[in-house]
Amino acid sequence: MFAMLAVPPATAQVVLRFDPPELNVEAGVVYTLSVRMDDPIDIRTFEVDVTYPDQMLESISGEPGPLFSDSGFFIFQVFDDETSGQWHGAAIVMGATDWVNGPGELYRWTFRALANGSVPINVPFV
Repeated sequence: MFAMLAVPPATAQVVLRFDPPELNVEAGVVYTLSVRMDDPIDIRTFEVDVTYPDQMLESISGEPGPLFSDSGFFIFQVFDDETSGQWHGAAIVMGATDWVNGPGELYRWTFRALANGSVPINVPFV
């Protein structure tokens, strides 16, 4: 259902994954989808675009995951879901000498199911 996301930084290949790995939903139920990184690397910024079938899901909110939010650093956060069927999210550590260290949850998206079924999620940009 979800493709593993490969993000090539300057020094290594980072693999991101969704949790849960498959999205099977029931109408009316609120769910949270997490984007996770299992690698023990330092990062300052995470940014993602996600598309989904808007007849099946209603976006509620998006926020940095605990890897960022529990870091104690000032985190610039972005969540834009103004366009039906897509959202953009980001978490950026703002200190010049600060970063977070994986593994952990990078971002989470909360949504309501509008219909029953399996939902394809596409990630055109990470």
